Amino acid sequence: MPVSSLVLTLSSSATLQQQVFERLAADPSLTLGLAQDVAANRLVPVVLETESVWEAQATAEKIAEMPGVDQVELVGVDFSDLPETGTESV
Repeated sequence: MPVSSLVLTLSSSATLQQQVFERLAADPSLTLGLAQDVAANRLVPVVLETESVWEAQATAEKIAEMPGVDQVELVGVDFSDLPETGTESV
């Protein structure tokens, strides 16, 4: 199960921020942290747990397309519990 760490930069609109929080809070694959930019309430840490790397990518892209989300930054991904894919680094 991949676990992705994201940081969202939200719009400066309080109305859009609230809508984003409500949509994200309704998704059971997401855990929201506290907004960190105190002055503008714009930076939100998010943990995303999915069944596959592809699902994680699709979900992050869906979040990035939400009105009120200005940017999605991928901080890290842990997929150490997934089976080997058969590829090796040289």
